[in-house]
Amino acid sequence: MTANAPTRPSASHFPWNRRCRNTPPRYRYRSGMPIDPDRVAPAHTALVINECQRMVVGDRTSLPALREAAAGVLATLDRLAEGARRAGVQVVHCLVHRRPDMKGSNTNTRFAARAKKFAEQGRNVYDPEGFDVVPEIRVDERDLVLRRIDASAAMTDTGLDIILRNCSVQTVVVAGVSLNVGVMGLAIEAANRAYEVYVPTDAVAGVPKEYAQLALEHTYAMIARLTTADELLTAWGVGA
Repeated sequence: MTANAPTRPSASHFPWNRRCRNTPPRYRYRSGMPIDPDRVAPAHTALVINECQRMVVGDRTSLPALREAAAGVLATLDRLAEGARRAGVQVVHCLVHRRPDMKGSNTNTRFAARAKKFAEQGRNVYDPEGFDVVPEIRVDERDLVLRRIDASAAMTDTGLDIILRNCSVQTVVVAGVSLNVGVMGLAIEAANRAYEVYVPTDAVAGVPKEYAQLALEHTYAMIARLTTADELLTAWGVGA
């Protein structure tokens, strides 16, 4: 190495590594700082719940591992949504809703190709009841329910971005499933569109749970503010 050659910083150089080095894993991605209520003020905040449908995490799912992982967060999601409504926060449900013939759905991902193959084999991929929000999460007449034929994330093919802007939303609370694809795509696309993004860690799920933990710590923490349902409800003035 020459005298003027730059040195590569060690992992401990970065502040999140220094802060997290001696912290138990399940708490490493938490900042410990209280939420500024002005940043999540109801007038400019929306709670977007992703794909909490019967065909995804409910009784008609073909994803049993994800259903199991999400079982512990559905009650929290319902409580968070009810508190959001009381506070005046707009609640949005983003759902997948395929056509019976799969027309308009792509096959450029492994998951999409699997659904297309099932349809060609005569297996039922069109399940009207399966498209519904799981009964554990109540849907109110004030909520917006957006359905899409295709795409891996809810900012595509739903009008979500335009609708949020029409509602004067600046901050998006992203919740639901899954941390693997849908929630991640939504969080990244929201951040790319200049929304401030919050992720309540007790109102999201992914598989396996070890991966979900690592994703929160090493990916979501870089693009969103990680928080909890109780912290958000308190900031909205409707906490217990």
